[in-house]
Amino acid sequence: MEVNIKSISEVYRKYLVQIRFLDNLCYTVLGSDISDDEETDMLLVNEQNQWVLFRNIADLFAVLAEGEIGFDKENMAKWVTELEFVEKDCYASFDLDTLCMDYDSFIQHENWREACLVLGFVRDFALQVNDTGLTPLLDSNVVFVFLDDISEIDLWDTGKQFEPSLVSDDLLEKLISLHGLLKERVRIC
Repeated sequence: MEVNIKSISEVYRKYLVQIRFLDNLCYTVLGSDISDDEETDMLLVNEQNQWVLFRNIADLFAVLAEGEIGFDKENMAKWVTELEFVEKDCYASFDLDTLCMDYDSFIQHENWREACLVLGFVRDFALQVNDTGLTPLLDSNVVFVFLDDISEIDLWDTGKQFEPSLVSDDLLEKLISLHGLLKERVRIC
């Protein structure tokens, strides 16, 4: 079996991802805490409950190697060690800035899909740190209905097509509010 970042990441359930936020390309780790029975989805969070992003991969891995921040630290350390001499390609990339797009930009196919993925990560973050500001916005009816409609389009073969009418002013306001709150909750190093 070829040893590469994807194969090592699957073993430890830790994934290097690229995140665009406030027009910055950054890097972080997401994955599962395989030290617990539930394998809880986790994001890289510091002691102040901020989602931590790094401007470059080298700085991210230096901090992870020191064990300063992280989750499932024993397996994180093994993952970092095994990746020392492996090319570090990102498992995926996400654009948090899709949450603050105008209507015409948002309804473009790749943007509404991206927003759905981003909302999943924002929800994971809110749950991980028990964030009482993000959670009500994520649980709002307009966000729930939007995600439900998109899942019918993307996940289930219902024949339903995306309609721009699925994107309301109320939805865009909620997404912009989420993005604004993330500015206070994301730490770029």
